[in-house]
Amino acid sequence: MGGCEAVADAPFARPYGIPDGYLGAALYLAIFVLLLVPLGHRLSWTALLVIVTLATYANIKGVVDMARLGAFCTYCVFTTAASPVRLWLIWRLR
Repeated sequence: MGGCEAVADAPFARPYGIPDGYLGAALYLAIFVLLLVPLGHRLSWTALLVIVTLATYANIKGVVDMARLGAFCTYCVFTTAASPVRLWLIWRLR
């Protein structure tokens, strides 16, 4: 067993007993919804930046955990590499 399967079965992949893929999907859905809402209000931008920052942190923490495990999920690593880019793009949008 290796790669994505090993990562998905690892203890760190279920924070709060919830598969981290579900948590990531919820964060990305929230980002998508906030990008569709007119973001003229400062609170909306703040919420968007906070959620994107949390997603970036979670992705980086996941790769650190994968390094400790010695197995990597290609999708997780790609998402982590894209996180700072996404954070920078959203920061520029504001």
